[in-house]
Amino acid sequence: MSSRHPIIAFLAGLPQFEALLHEDAVLDLRSGCIVSRCEPASTEAGLRFRLNVRWPGHAAPNPHPVDAYKYVALQVQEASHVGFDLKLTAESAELAMIAASDWPHEEA
Repeated sequence: MSSRHPIIAFLAGLPQFEALLHEDAVLDLRSGCIVSRCEPASTEAGLRFRLNVRWPGHAAPNPHPVDAYKYVALQVQEASHVGFDLKLTAESAELAMIAASDWPHEEA
């Protein structure tokens, strides 16, 4: 695996996630969900800001795509409930989203 996607790297730094070593993905320690970057069939810019969520027992080839902005905002709030600085975490999330805008789209 090359470097982590900026949004996945951001999530890996939050207390409720654990980075998966051999995947560009994180494990949600509360639910067991695997969160990874979405590989859109199209190169439309808006589709780059989606994440795939796979629940335990859910078929791996068919993850559920979710809006990355909404997901990251929820996780920032969750991190603040366990003591992470809300303002600093929100600023870091914003930087991750900006970095994701420039992230290269891998062609299939």
